[in-house]
Amino acid sequence: MKTTIINAKIYTANPDMPYAKSISFEDGYFTEVSTENLNGDTLLDAENKLIIPALLDIHMHPIWIAENINKLACVPPKINSIEDLKQGVKHIRATRGNGKWILGWGFDEGKMKENRICTKEDLDKACFDCPVIIERTCNHICVCNTSALLALNINPANHNGILKEKEKFDTFNHIPPYSKDELTHNIAKLSNDLFSKGITTISEMLGTPDTLRFYDEAMRTSLGQRLAFAYDYHQIKNTTHLPSPRNSRIRIQGVKILSDGSVSGQTAWCSTPYLNTDNYGNTTITDEEFIDAQNIAKRHNIQLIVHAMGDKAIEKVIRLKADDWLEDMPSLRIEHYAIVKDHLLEETKKKNIAVVSQPIFVFAEIESYLKNLGSSFKDYCYPYKKILENKIQLAFSSDAPATSWADPVNPFVAMKSACQRQSYSGYDTGFEECIPITTAIDLYTREASKVLGVESLGQIKKGYLADFIVLDRDILTDQTTLQNTQVLETYMSGKQCYKRK
Repeated sequence: MKTTIINAKIYTANPDMPYAKSISFEDGYFTEVSTENLNGDTLLDAENKLIIPALLDIHMHPIWIAENINKLACVPPKINSIEDLKQGVKHIRATRGNGKWILGWGFDEGKMKENRICTKEDLDKACFDCPVIIERTCNHICVCNTSALLALNINPANHNGILKEKEKFDTFNHIPPYSKDELTHNIAKLSNDLFSKGITTISEMLGTPDTLRFYDEAMRTSLGQRLAFAYDYHQIKNTTHLPSPRNSRIRIQGVKILSDGSVSGQTAWCSTPYLNTDNYGNTTITDEEFIDAQNIAKRHNIQLIVHAMGDKAIEKVIRLKADDWLEDMPSLRIEHYAIVKDHLLEETKKKNIAVVSQPIFVFAEIESYLKNLGSSFKDYCYPYKKILENKIQLAFSSDAPATSWADPVNPFVAMKSACQRQSYSGYDTGFEECIPITTAIDLYTREASKVLGVESLGQIKKGYLADFIVLDRDILTDQTTLQNTQVLETYMSGKQCYKRK
């Protein structure tokens, strides 16, 4: 049965027909798109509301988000100081009892009254008899109390409690995992939240064989979106066979490797030192590891996905990139691409490398960028206009939950950042790099789909999957309240999967 929506204002993200008034869909696909009202078996009047393609978030960590639901959120407005953090830890200790792990996420010293990272001693004062670990906003750094260090077989007498990069990621492999029931319940809540933000395709950017099995099961019970899955290189580097998903909504996208850390944590690898320091950050992989990860991607006919934020890390990725091995999508993606000196743009284009970036970072973490790079950061950080002018393939995503924002997955906050180039506090983050709202939508839809190599998504176009969303305001003509945009309805494959109450 054909459903037709009439009297709509439609942005299609289809360059051949950017705007329409009416759409029809049947059996999960768009059958007609028109600038006039169409006929259909079922007619729905949009009453001139704006419709755009449903959004794709092609770099995020759903399991981390699901786990964070049960953790202490160390972000404003609830936590604005280290004293607030200590009180939050004390409250959890009082309600959970002795011996159980206390975990927190999202800590950003730039947003704290004390303007410093919390310490082992701070956490010991809050709780000495339970292991406590607080993750920094970037997810590349955490702070442990004495009890946590002991549980991890680290001598607290010789350690300041701060773990970075590989040491941090290894640590989280030793924390007792959430039960499958807890995670399944939280994934269901996350799935509904994502639909409420218009997101019908998501990703897992640090997957393991175990998490793939979990997603296979979650698809049957609690997770409604499609999923692009990337294996963590360090989890599969000694594996000759990569497990395949059983569910058709899961696609093995690539293998991911981290080339450096974060700007906010001063671990991104840069050509110049961080402000008022002699610290250049550091690389987290050898050339040999990069080449091995690239060979794994080639062998399995999937993407190599590389985290690189600092210009030295980006330079290394470009230097080591081999000839393309994929035809229907970019063979290599650089994720983040934060500190970009002009010469890197030409080299990125020449090597046919795609970029997946997150406008939420500079919007939410402005204090860290000013502290670590100085006000000149806006001359070379996230230069979206230059990236597009150089015809580099670009897409947007969230990297949620890896930023200090209470709602890091919100695409309309990211669009505001890219279109207006202001932080949440109103600071100029590079006004010359502003992009139009239609471009921002394209980068969350059509271009994200191209990076994934999925031809039938990201546009309102005949023959494409009928994924679209209805918005509560016209963001094409007025972006003053863009960050407050609400999705009224979300459709996936022609079926309504969310309706705002």
